[in-house]
Amino acid sequence: MLLLRSIAFFATSAVLLKANPVSGVEELGSPLAMENKPGSGIRDVNLAARALSNSDFSDDIIKVVCGTNKEREKMKLPPLKIYSVLNEIAQKHSSYQNSNKKTTHDDPGGTLGKRLTGMSVRWSFCAENVAGGFDDTQRVVQAWMNSPGHKANILNNRIKAIGVGRDGKYWTQNFADFSSGFTYDGLVPQC
Repeated sequence: MLLLRSIAFFATSAVLLKANPVSGVEELGSPLAMENKPGSGIRDVNLAARALSNSDFSDDIIKVVCGTNKEREKMKLPPLKIYSVLNEIAQKHSSYQNSNKKTTHDDPGGTLGKRLTGMSVRWSFCAENVAGGFDDTQRVVQAWMNSPGHKANILNNRIKAIGVGRDGKYWTQNFADFSSGFTYDGLVPQC
């Protein structure tokens, strides 16, 4: 069973496709996108770049990012780089969703923008897709692509980096672009 609901956040509309993952029914949480305004007090922390490889990430992360980048390639968009801090935030968020058995964009760390700021990331734009009830990486990416709001996040030309988290049947995709001068460790995976 699928339920559609609309939400608004920072003047960005989103669609919620939801069902119950505990019962085995797949669900998508609403897509979320936010813009960070200059002068918001976010610290400038440059993370040292280091050589990364596919082996630094779980198979689920690689498969979701490869599926996402494949969809972006179809639209002539550049591939997203896996950013380890976004992965960490996404993983914590997926674990929070699983512990509460519901898809949501809020957790004790707040919205994605607040979670990024809390990790000293100088972001200029961020977006998040969440889902529950999916056992398979291909099915969750396809479900996001079948939802206009989630698809818009995946195909947004402003994003440069991605993080993916999974806990049980709960998934999070975090996307970001960064303020000028912010550097990060990123990997375009070998697919």
